[in-house]
Amino acid sequence: MPRWSEHRVTELQAYPLEMWQLNLKVPPKSKLHIRGLLGSLWDYAIWRGDVPTQRNPVELVTIKGVTKRVRKPQSLTAEQFHALLQGIGDNRNLSSWHHGEETFAYICIT
Repeated sequence: MPRWSEHRVTELQAYPLEMWQLNLKVPPKSKLHIRGLLGSLWDYAIWRGDVPTQRNPVELVTIKGVTKRVRKPQSLTAEQFHALLQGIGDNRNLSSWHHGEETFAYICIT
């Protein structure tokens, strides 16, 4: 993270971190991973005794859109599902459950 390479971990503050991540040209999930890495660095600094035990400022950084799906989930048609079952062969356990008008299935391959 070149933006923060000249700073000591003890200098990190929530507001500048949040403003920086808002301008990153990466997907929200990548921003979440970056925040996680920075948070781990801060926790490590506390563990080593480089900073006194206190709240990790990275925890205050919010990332919008991280729970939104980037791609629409893909469902199999009945024909594709049956072809999948044939391809797996006898090494499977198939279970399903119903929720309203929809049926969900999962396969355990042994």
